[in-house]
Amino acid sequence: MPWLVIAVITWIILLLSLRGIQIRRLWTAGFFSLLLVGSVSYIGVNLGLIRFNNALYSLNGIPVFFLLAAIAVGMLVVRFLPESKGWQLLYILLISIISVIIDFYFTEKNFLVYENWQIGYSFLVYFFVLTTTVWLSDITVKRRRGYLFN
Repeated sequence: MPWLVIAVITWIILLLSLRGIQIRRLWTAGFFSLLLVGSVSYIGVNLGLIRFNNALYSLNGIPVFFLLAAIAVGMLVVRFLPESKGWQLLYILLISIISVIIDFYFTEKNFLVYENWQIGYSFLVYFFVLTTTVWLSDITVKRRRGYLFN
């Protein structure tokens, strides 16, 4: 059930903060986020590093609603990405820290179990996934130039 709550919250925030045309423009950011989060989670589950609990529906051990939330988060991250490269880096660091705090809460509630993993590793993974999502979105999202890697 917690994964459903996270998905609903992220999608409500997404729908309240974007108009229809923005969703059509940012869908590739959600797609890249889904691919990256799905791949990293799949590897983590299959290597016995992490385990998800309390999933209503799962795909290879990964809650489907967690993956749906990843789509919304990717779109939100790219939508609110600052113009300045320095602020972009701080923004990605802040989102990574918030993600780790959510992870910590979920591990405390036993919704997410770190079997052979540490929370510091999660920060690095979140930073990598967010940075890569932003970078790949620069190729596809018609927005403005000046992403982190331009």
